Order: sequence, then C-alpha cells, then structure tokens
Amino acid sequence: MERLLLVTVDYLPHTGGVANYYARLVQHLQPHLAVLTCVPGSEEHGIYRKNFYSSVIWPKWLPLLWLIPKYLKIAKAQGVLVGNLLPIGTAVWLLNYFIKVPYIVSVHGLDVQLAKVSRWKKWLAGKILTKASKVVANSQFTISLLADFNLAKNKINCLYPLCLEPAKSTTAIQGALVKKYNLKQRRVILTVSRLVARKGIARVLEALAEVAKSDHSWVYVIVGEGPEYDKLEQQAKQINLPVIMTGRVSQEELVSWYNLCDCFVLTPLNNQIDIEGFGMVYLEAMGFGKPVVASRVGGVPEAVGEAGLYADTHLELVNVLQRLLSNDNLRQELASKSQQRFNYYLNLQDQTSVIFTIR
Repeated sequence: MERLLLVTVDYLPHTGGVANYYARLVQHLQPHLAVLTCVPGSEEHGIYRKNFYSSVIWPKWLPLLWLIPKYLKIAKAQGVLVGNLLPIGTAVWLLNYFIKVPYIVSVHGLDVQLAKVSRWKKWLAGKILTKASKVVANSQFTISLLADFNLAKNKINCLYPLCLEPAKSTTAIQGALVKKYNLKQRRVILTVSRLVARKGIARVLEALAEVAKSDHSWVYVIVGEGPEYDKLEQQAKQINLPVIMTGRVSQEELVSWYNLCDCFVLTPLNNQIDIEGFGMVYLEAMGFGKPVVASRVGGVPEAVGEAGLYADTHLELVNVLQRLLSNDNLRQELASKSQQRFNYYLNLQDQTSVIFTIR
C-alpha cells in the first residue's frame, strides 16, 4: 500500500466534522497516512504541525510550495491527499507541474460551494479537480455538488465518515453532571454543534419556548462553542428557558451527555454555500441509541435516513419536540432505529482503499 501525506487546515484539536473525519481516517490507516497541518497541537509520530500561512508574502499559502515536497520526503510518502480544495489544492496542483507528485482531493460540501462563488475560483477548482488522480467525497450528496465541474464519473468516489464504537462513560462523571445541573426527573434534549447561525439552534430555542407553555419537564443542553454563543445565551435568558450551555467539553463529558440525553436535536438551516455535506454528529448520537431530530438540508438525510424525525419549519419543530417529549414509546422506537442506522454505517465494507489508487 502506498503512503500518502494528508495536507489540511482542518485537524484535531480543532472541532468540527472535517477535522474529525480526517482524524478518524488517520487513526484507521496508520502508518499509511501522515499529516501536514497548520493546526497547533501536540506533536505525534507522523503528524507534522507547521504554520504554512505567511504574514509577509502573497499568496499567504506560498510556503506550501516548499513545505509539501519537504514533508513528502520526511514522511516517505508517494502522493498527497488534499484536505482542502482551496487553497491547499492550488499549491499541490502547481507542484504537480514541477515534481509530478500525484494527488487525491477530498471534498466535503462547503469547500465545493465556496469554489463556485466566483468565475476565477470555479475555473481554478476545475483545474485542480481535473488534474487530480481521484476525488473522494464524504457523501453522495457532495458528489452531486461536483456536477458543475464535468468530471469523469470513474474519477469520483464516496468515502463516508468512519464510525467508531461509542466510548464508555464513567458513572462518576454522569452522576456529577446530574447533581450539578439538577437533572433528576428531567428529560434532556441535547445539541452538539459549532455555534454558528446556520446550525439553526436559535430556531430550536424558539420552538422550545412554545413547548414550555405546556411542558416544563425538560432541560436543553447545548454543547459547543462558536461566534453565536453569547447571542444564544441571551436568547435563552430572554425567553426564560431551562438551558445549559457548556461550551467546549472533554471527550469524557461529551460521552456522558450523549448517555444522559433523551433525544438529540440539530436542525440546520438551508444555506447554499455553508452547507452540510453529511452530518457525522448524527451518527455519534445514533451510536448511543438516541432519537434524532434533523432537517432535510444537504447531506443530512443521507446520514439520518428513516431513523430520525425531520423538522424544517418552526411549526414542524414544535410538533416534533412535543411528540418526542410526551411519548415514551416513540422515543424507544426511534432509539432502536437509530442504533440500526449507526450499525449500518459501522459495518460498511472498508472503503478506505479508494484513496490509495493513485497514478
């Protein structure tokens, strides 16, 4: 098997679906996949952390033109896995003309849409994708976004996010959370997300304000950080809702929240640019056997399938939450479907070999 160098601006300890997608890929494929990233963090074998953005030259990514050949040699890699269509892809595309390094482009949805915002970017992205040995997408939905680039169908492959067996939670941590937040006899509604407007968390708060008029037996837990944190916190206070905003938490605490929750809710808004290519977080919740409420946006239905409930409007979300909170049988039925959906992705035949077919 060949060894590849993944070059990306999205990697742990950054949070988000793309960073986790690559981290799981690296974990699964060691020692066949090394990483060059600009994300600061702890040094590990095969993970090279270098700031490849310059503050004094333009374009800022120009240092990649000498850093990529350097770390290809250090990692003893035969090709590059491009983690970001722009600008990483631009650097690798140019290098291909000089050192003939083969490369594969990995796309996730948002990167494809951002490449279409101007004629120049679309032209450049088309050149990068056409020259690539292969294009790997995180979902069939993301593959559909590539139609504008007229690529050969045999060049494009789907590589879904790798599923991991849910981590075990400690009774001590769960007990501490129950005591700290007074969760006994209360149903826990959970959202895990980066706090940005398009994730639709403000809409969930608006819906819960309606639910609270007839049902006070729940608490809404929002795990995550982002630019909307203060705005969401203020919104929750203004409408006097039982909301817990944890910010960023440890993996151990996150696992405990998944275990404690009665349902998982994330209903992203429709955004033609900043789009959901798949939705790994839904599978995480399903791995814990939790009922899921989602929206029909981007690749989300591909992740959730028929295992969850969908709400695309305020009224639909109010109705779905009222049904879930009041119907134990419905929650149990959806929990079973969630576990089955997770098991489907968990047991998919290993597809990672597609990224090792390079010219």
